[in-house]
Amino acid sequence: MSTDNDKNYVIIGNGVAGINAALAIRERSASAHITVISRETEYYYSRTALMYIAMGTMTGKDTEPYERHFYQSRGIHLIYGHARDIDTRNKKVKMEDQAPVAYDKLLLATGAVVATHDWPGNDLKGVTGLISYQDSENVIRLMKNARYAVVVGGGLIGVELCEVFRHFHLDVTFLIRGPSYWHKALCTEEGQFTEKHIAAHGVHVITSDELARINGKNGMVESITTKSGRTLPCDILGNATGVKPEITLARQAGISCHKGILTDWQLKTDIPDIYAAGDCVEIQSCDPHFMEAIWYTARDMGNIAGLNMSGDSLSYNPGEWYNSAMFFEKEYTVAGRYGVLQEGETDYLYQDEDHSMRIILHNNILEGFSMIGSRWDHEVLLRFIREKKDLDYFLTHYREAQFNPELQIYTIRDNRNL
Repeated sequence: MSTDNDKNYVIIGNGVAGINAALAIRERSASAHITVISRETEYYYSRTALMYIAMGTMTGKDTEPYERHFYQSRGIHLIYGHARDIDTRNKKVKMEDQAPVAYDKLLLATGAVVATHDWPGNDLKGVTGLISYQDSENVIRLMKNARYAVVVGGGLIGVELCEVFRHFHLDVTFLIRGPSYWHKALCTEEGQFTEKHIAAHGVHVITSDELARINGKNGMVESITTKSGRTLPCDILGNATGVKPEITLARQAGISCHKGILTDWQLKTDIPDIYAAGDCVEIQSCDPHFMEAIWYTARDMGNIAGLNMSGDSLSYNPGEWYNSAMFFEKEYTVAGRYGVLQEGETDYLYQDEDHSMRIILHNNILEGFSMIGSRWDHEVLLRFIREKKDLDYFLTHYREAQFNPELQIYTIRDNRNL
């Protein structure tokens, strides 16, 4: 029987959740046996850099946060292969063409996959997402003979796909179902500001329409037809309509799943000694269930899962919402509340030619920030929210939150009385 110091910890998935869990376990025990299994890539890479890998401006190795010898130096054994089943009774991970891997504690960090739809023609060659390393390779292959691209979906991955396709000088159409870009997260003015910026980079933006059918020829995408009756030429269709948790392995093993792998706040599944972390997780100890497919969440869940596998009983705390991204050279930062106003809320909107800034308020107290076109320190923005600062305070102290002020600073004009 293994002791606390020599337990076998096995992690399926080498993204930020899986690797953070491995490092947390190693911090607790110098002698624990840690194995990380992945069939996507041999080494952990930065998924947030997929756009640049697809463009060819960075290689996968360029995006690896750690030198390749790092894992051996930390006693983390990497297996590049396919985990095809989990024997929960005998505590073994069955591998495709490799020996089974025994575990005392197991973490599922299997991530997410592109959301699929029942569009006619969805199985044609030329339909792709951009959430995995294999997606980036597929995009590069498809690009060779392409002239026209259509991107469906209005979030950040959609903009990234547009940017990749424009990098290769394709004729790109961005098809957005809502009345403006990303209308669930941005107000109309923010959406239109972003659309204008995207269009300035040569993308045709169509709103209030959606994909009805994918048309093909000789097994390849040739065009798409929208619900309004438009037919658009299309050699590559970028599916950016969302992601869904990868639960195939968990479901096969008899682990309870709904949309994601069901866990409690300690990230335990209903099978003893099996945990889950990252985009595959659906925390059921709340109503509605908690699901959040962003990098920061996966990072923090991985750390908590690793500590709990090592003997702690910590609960994952989502904390205040924040996220950041960059598209077509525009910085995007969100902190706290965002999206459609709720009862009792108001917002303050500042826009100029290059910047958009929206602040959500309740009784004039700061509740959330949505910043496009400039860099902001989300920690300072969240501190303003926690300290219940008002709008006047922000408009006189905002420079504290502007990141790299010597490069990025700009003046915000108080427009409340204009």
